[in-house]
Amino acid sequence: MPDSTDSAWKTGKKVILSFRQEEKVRLVAEKLRSYVIFLTHHAVTNVLSQSKALEGATAQSTEQFRMLQWLSNEDPSVSHNRAIQKKQEGTGSWYLESTAFSQWRNSPKSLAWLHGIRSWLRQDDTVVCFAHEACLIVLMNSFLSSTIIESLQEVLQANISSTVAYWYFDFNNSSSLDVCNMLRSLIKQLCVGETSIPPAVQDMCSRYRASGHQPTIKVLLATLHSAMDGIRKKTFLVLDALDEYPEMGRQELLDAIKMLRDSEHDDIHILVTIYKAL
Repeated sequence: MPDSTDSAWKTGKKVILSFRQEEKVRLVAEKLRSYVIFLTHHAVTNVLSQSKALEGATAQSTEQFRMLQWLSNEDPSVSHNRAIQKKQEGTGSWYLESTAFSQWRNSPKSLAWLHGIRSWLRQDDTVVCFAHEACLIVLMNSFLSSTIIESLQEVLQANISSTVAYWYFDFNNSSSLDVCNMLRSLIKQLCVGETSIPPAVQDMCSRYRASGHQPTIKVLLATLHSAMDGIRKKTFLVLDALDEYPEMGRQELLDAIKMLRDSEHDDIHILVTIYKAL
């Protein structure tokens, strides 16, 4: 800044320099302000974008949860956990170590029927195992069934390319003696571990939820087949105590199992257990 001792020329020069410095400061301030505005807008835009994405993901997750809830309220893990609590350690280990179990688990489109007494399925009881398409159904003494299911679940924890679903028939539980309930539960179990519900399942849920009607066995079987194809995993289906299903409607159940066995899915495995001859 000029002072009283400066000459007129020197004073003028200092004034000009002062104006230039002020202009530079003004330009710098304007640039800083524009940067702040840009960065603030960018940050707000990102936050809004992330917020919308989160809202979308939350909405999608909520809708999927509602679909699964509509699909089935049955919880077969109750019967499964009850069997686990009551069985003795080592129950059924002989079967897990058998050639029949290994063949059933590893053969494409395998179907196994285990026939034994109600209280205990011994090693000398009749065991029939044969390969037939990619389907696994397990119907057996509840203690042995729970042992097999546990074994499969332990293996599947380290193998994300496989999945297991199961169903316990129980004449003391009327809701378990329904083919539609069984199929709906199996579909739900296969979908629960997936990041998204297969399109065929979404379509069925949306269509029937909107109409207020319930899907038929034929529709549920077709949806289950499509779900297995969409998930593209080695699929194990475990069903317990087939003979506890009412004789009057048993043929309907056997037909459903046959259609599961006849699935085009190449990696489905079915194991069936009964306590007495049908």
